[in-house]
Amino acid sequence: MRYNRYLSSPIRAKKRKLKRKRLLLALILFTLLITSVYAVFDNEILDRLKGGFLIAFENDRDGEKRQDTKDDTYETTGNGDDAAMSQSNAAMKLEARITRKAEGDLQEKGFTIEPKPMDTSVIKRELENYIEGFEGQYGIHFYSLYDRSEFGINDTDEYDAASTAKLPLILLIYKKVEKGYINLDDILTYTKEDYSEGTGVIRYVDFGKKYTVRELAKLSIEESDNVATNMLKRLIGGEKVYREFMKQSGGIVVDYDRNISCPKDMSLYLKMVYDFYKENEELGGELMEYLQNTAFNDRLNKLLPPNVKVAHKVGTQVRAVHDVGIIYAEKPYILSVMSKDVDEAEAPDVIANISEKVYKFVAGN
Repeated sequence: MRYNRYLSSPIRAKKRKLKRKRLLLALILFTLLITSVYAVFDNEILDRLKGGFLIAFENDRDGEKRQDTKDDTYETTGNGDDAAMSQSNAAMKLEARITRKAEGDLQEKGFTIEPKPMDTSVIKRELENYIEGFEGQYGIHFYSLYDRSEFGINDTDEYDAASTAKLPLILLIYKKVEKGYINLDDILTYTKEDYSEGTGVIRYVDFGKKYTVRELAKLSIEESDNVATNMLKRLIGGEKVYREFMKQSGGIVVDYDRNISCPKDMSLYLKMVYDFYKENEELGGELMEYLQNTAFNDRLNKLLPPNVKVAHKVGTQVRAVHDVGIIYAEKPYILSVMSKDVDEAEAPDVIANISEKVYKFVAGN
């Protein structure tokens, strides 16, 4: 049944009044919510937010008055569904405007708006299915430096750390340099006690050759030099000293007599390197440069675009192949991959493919 608006004007007036009251109540409740969320910030931002609410409400009320005038020339069915939908849409648009304004104000004040964490469930399942097809076990830990999203696969199991253990050692050296306990220009002499087989160049020179702490740190990371690493352990007081550093830093797989670790711990040490660089660009930058210029590039960075920098440390032992690093993609992240009982010939490519899959996932988010 249809009614002429002149016959139903009292009812329409009452409905309009009720609509205004509902909208006002909704805006007041929303104001209280936003005020609570941003209570930690300064009063200037809150004042500007409140002012924005009042202006928005006045504009909306003026617009409703104009619409009422326009309705005087038409008939109405008395159905409020369209009006309710219009009111809901207006409220959502107002909320979006307020949110954008609030974020803009916060960014102007120097505050960082935290991005929403990525849903990593899909990439985790993809990697779980992928590594099932290979011999041995692979452990993976991912941590986004952009949005703090995180996941792990076999990431707290015990692995032979191999040369990845040089990462926390050199970090400890540079932290001691920062505190003034060690000078990078101090001289150490190569002795018989420092000798070790394996990777590196110092083992080919005569005993008695002298090196600065800086030279040894660089060789330990870039060339994975075992002798340089032994000389630096001697400098800080022995292997157990930096094992204690790993433990105190939050490492969960640490043994004072065995060289073991896990992907989650390696991501922790890499995050410490990243934070150290942000706090001390000179010393941290030096360490980061070594990690970006290692002689071993057949794993994490093998299949990534050439312009993507990777600060990483490899490790290789009998049937254990690792690479752990910071990937400076558009949304930077940490990826640690360790393995045990694997085919040493195929493992580098497995790690490279894992890295590529993670990179594409992050780039797509």
